[in-house]
Amino acid sequence: MCTISDMFSSAVNSLLARKELQVTCSKTIDIRCLVKTLMEAIEGNKRECDTFSVKLVAALRSSLELKSPATMAKRRELLWSRYACMRAKTLPVLWEDFYKKISCDHIKTEPLVMELVNETILEQLITEMFPTYKETPPENEAVLLTRDEENVIRYACGYVAMKLQKKYLKEHGKKAAKFVSCLDCMYADGPSSSLLNYTREWVERVNRGGLFDVSDTAFNLLVAIETVMRNKLMNHLSLKKSRQMIKNLSNPDIQFSWNIMDTNLEEEESKELLTHIIKLWLNIRGFSISKEWMETYKHICSGAKKKKSLRRELKRQQQKTD
Repeated sequence: MCTISDMFSSAVNSLLARKELQVTCSKTIDIRCLVKTLMEAIEGNKRECDTFSVKLVAALRSSLELKSPATMAKRRELLWSRYACMRAKTLPVLWEDFYKKISCDHIKTEPLVMELVNETILEQLITEMFPTYKETPPENEAVLLTRDEENVIRYACGYVAMKLQKKYLKEHGKKAAKFVSCLDCMYADGPSSSLLNYTREWVERVNRGGLFDVSDTAFNLLVAIETVMRNKLMNHLSLKKSRQMIKNLSNPDIQFSWNIMDTNLEEEESKELLTHIIKLWLNIRGFSISKEWMETYKHICSGAKKKKSLRRELKRQQQKTD
């Protein structure tokens, strides 16, 4: 059974494998060096590490232990607001004291190390404490998106948000107004994370002022949906199977990003809007995949037509030998 100390150590070790830190730039190189330094310090200071990991996990767990409010939306809102307050006050103090005890004061100059470890442990605790975050068994190998693919996803993510927002602006009622407000949260309300700047290259190149600039949270949501879809779409091409796939998209990465944005929605409303986003993305990707398959099929057929008859080829070879 995994101990609290093991949970902390594995969270630190997992940072080196994070996709955001695979991009080669001066910032990611510095962060990877700091993570390696922290890993070495943890190995040499087991007692301090055990004490700190218990305090850190207890603090993060306390932010999740809530009395059930009237609605799921209120519960999510309270959860994230408590975590935000803790991230600004309590957690930095714990980390600073830990850095001093293991003689790694220089690591606190890069708060992203602390933030990534906190986020990793929080996700594990959410998976344990909330049944809606249960892991689904992997169906295929992990999907690795290229730099160009991530740029395209950020571009298409803006289209998804704008398309749905235009649809709900034409409708009347409180639910439609809530959906519009939630989709507003997909707008970028500030500068992008420095680790995800590379995903904005294509958007910034083609944007003439009219594109829907999405936030990093919205981008991460579409990346999670695309990853799950790539694993499942190839095996479920019929309409019936595609609908079943939409119902089963309870991936923790999708839920984690989505629950940051839908704080004003009731549980059923949240599921409905997320389903609409997934359906629209499924349509976009379905047309793209079918077009690619048709091009491949035409290429194979054209190659087969150009191939010479086997009988003629054998006859020609025989005439040469004669």
